[in-house]
Amino acid sequence: MFVVVVLLCAFSTIYFMYSVEVVIKNKPTREDNKTTLPTMDSLANDVFDCSDMNQLEFKGVLSSGASRIAYAASYRGKEVAVKIGKKLDDNCVRLFIDNRHRNIKVLLYEVRTQCECSKSRQMLMEIIYHSIARSPYVVENLGFCITDKLISFRSANSLAWEFKLNFSNRSIISVYEYGQVVNMKKIGSIPLKDRLRMLRAMTLAMSTFENTIIGPIAMVDFRSRHIANVNGKWKMYDLGLFEFGALPCTLFRHNSLLRSYLGRHAWKIKEECPEGVPCPNGTCPSFIQNINGPILCGVFREILKRRFITQATSCLDLSVDYFLGYIGFLLRNTKN
Repeated sequence: MFVVVVLLCAFSTIYFMYSVEVVIKNKPTREDNKTTLPTMDSLANDVFDCSDMNQLEFKGVLSSGASRIAYAASYRGKEVAVKIGKKLDDNCVRLFIDNRHRNIKVLLYEVRTQCECSKSRQMLMEIIYHSIARSPYVVENLGFCITDKLISFRSANSLAWEFKLNFSNRSIISVYEYGQVVNMKKIGSIPLKDRLRMLRAMTLAMSTFENTIIGPIAMVDFRSRHIANVNGKWKMYDLGLFEFGALPCTLFRHNSLLRSYLGRHAWKIKEECPEGVPCPNGTCPSFIQNINGPILCGVFREILKRRFITQATSCLDLSVDYFLGYIGFLLRNTKN
């Protein structure tokens, strides 16, 4: 019995030290906490806020995810997509409100590490990422509202009762540009040149995320179905599960999406990090700078129907310039 207790204590100590090490690795430095970086308030778009709620007119459901439901709507005569969170967590909201006037990296760190409700966390992190990565190749967030008051919706049809049924009061609401989502079942019917232009836009979006004011951002949940055509321009959307900073090694062990991307191309998970990448102190410190290559490789292969061929040893080695060069070569040699 004594041996068991000793082992349990040892295990608890090791786990605690690991957890502290991961937090320390991701915690903003003293320099980050200075006012050298802009705040959420200075970066966020304020075309829409809580005072504009009665100007939204809902038309129907677009999609439903783990953390939110997306609706088609109109706002001041413009088509928009409205995401409404499935749960409003008081602690997460307090963290967001208390830190939104501090620099953006501190806010992002606090929400990611201290907000325990995954549904609220994803909604809030997506709002923050959109304020950081303002780009012609990322769907624009027009604004957001966090409210604990009764939500009154206007509807263009008989769906009004459904909105009131699902969201009778407290929620997080984000308004985005509306775009026609890519239908992967019909991707082969899109002319090759148009698909190449689509991939060029996604590569430029990747460049945006690799060169933000807080450093590289990993497009962890980006897939082909997260591309939309907004007024003739291809843009990326759905940023709620993206990551930044030193990534925990366990992310690769437990995240089935990442394992799928890596395993699909015969990369092995060794000591919880992809093969060839060290895992000191519980984190993969350099891999955030490489993770977008494999993810974009997967998107290239899906959209080009396996026509994407690289001379590199692995997609871990591919840069934005390589992808753009490859697209340029195909565009110059494609007739239609």
